[in-house]
Amino acid sequence: MNKLFSELSKVQMDKLRGGEGHVIRQAIFSEEETLGKTALCAIQTVPPGSSIGVHSHDPDAEFFHVLSGTIRVIDNGVEKDLVAGDSNFSGKGGSHGVVNVSNEDAVMLCIIIK
Repeated sequence: MNKLFSELSKVQMDKLRGGEGHVIRQAIFSEEETLGKTALCAIQTVPPGSSIGVHSHDPDAEFFHVLSGTIRVIDNGVEKDLVAGDSNFSGKGGSHGVVNVSNEDAVMLCIIIK
């Protein structure tokens, strides 16, 4: 199954997970299309100053990969800046959140695994 990026719809998510501002979500594959293996498979764009609030993953897990820009991730209470090519994984009750502290959009591929 193929999906064209140009055909993905955009949905604005305000104060995602208790964060600030908004995030633009472009769902790639639905839960049904991934045979029930994922709860989320999407591109998420975090504008400057916006964030995704700290949240935990249990029993699911989340992987995200930074495609462009810079984000500050709070991973189990530890802050680190991630740039294009960097990734984060959270599961087994771990927590994470992100803040865009740069002057450009940060774009991530996000997958929540069931």
